[in-house]
Amino acid sequence: NNLKSEKLWLNFLVSISFSHDGQLILLKADGLLATVIKFLDYYQQSNNVQLQQSQQIEIQYLALLILRNISFNPSNKSKLVSNCNKYF
Repeated sequence: NNLKSEKLWLNFLVSISFSHDGQLILLKADGLLATVIKFLDYYQQSNNVQLQQSQQIEIQYLALLILRNISFNPSNKSKLVSNCNKYF
């Protein structure tokens, strides 16, 4: 199931994002930030009836938690803001 693999992947990224080194690695990974930001909006815009609201909220929560953890690293803040400006 695609939804299960996405949740597992996001949980893995959340685990990495709790460490200082993981925060640096995640921000340097090419395209990862864009993917995490897309998870914030993708399921909300989706008209997929199979997805329950609780599943949508869980995926969005995990994506937001990753962004929050990355922003705790002071050296990441300016990079995060400049990258987020591209998407919002």
